[in-house]
Amino acid sequence: MKTPYRAATEHIQKASQQPAEYIALKNSEGEQLKKIEHGTGAIQRIARERTQPEQSELHLEYMPKHAFRVSFDFQPSTVSIQANPNETTVHVEKREPEIKVDRWETQAYMKQKPSLSFQVVGSHVNRTM
Repeated sequence: MKTPYRAATEHIQKASQQPAEYIALKNSEGEQLKKIEHGTGAIQRIARERTQPEQSELHLEYMPKHAFRVSFDFQPSTVSIQANPNETTVHVEKREPEIKVDRWETQAYMKQKPSLSFQVVGSHVNRTM
């Protein structure tokens, strides 16, 4: 059990270390990026460090060799779940859509007048159809 003063002091020390650690990390990354023209692979290394999760520590736990070394206390029972279904009440208020269209004028403009022309190429014309 810690006194409030001691807990606050430790919290302040920890909080003041975090910005220093962050600045040190950014400084280290900046130093690596300054040497990027030498082909050191700094961008890949920094990206790998940022994206990989931290490795968890391995803990060794001892298990009993067989189940008879462990005592079990088990009492069978039943589970009863009671749920009252409530009907869903939906209140709907129908509204017609409000469509406002400004009056405007349209002008028909033809870029080219309709025309149709035929040309006979060569001296032979097939007139059978």
